[in-house]
Amino acid sequence: MIPGSNKDHPSFLKSFSYAMEGFVTAVKTERNIKVMLVAGVCTIIAGCIVGLDIAEWATIIICCGLVIHGELCNT
Repeated sequence: MIPGSNKDHPSFLKSFSYAMEGFVTAVKTERNIKVMLVAGVCTIIAGCIVGLDIAEWATIIICCGLVIHGELCNT
């Protein structure tokens, strides 16, 4: 594709739908991503129970995102 050309270039929403389709496919087919998502949900539940502050929540969200990102790159 030529930079700046709109020929055969999907819209933002179409690109986003492709990304979501890839994520859903990865969750359906990859065991480790399922494990990491469950661990992330458990971590969020535990954080709600103990009452984390905003900096701790930010750290949790960043760490969970980095782990999922790493799993997706590995896939």
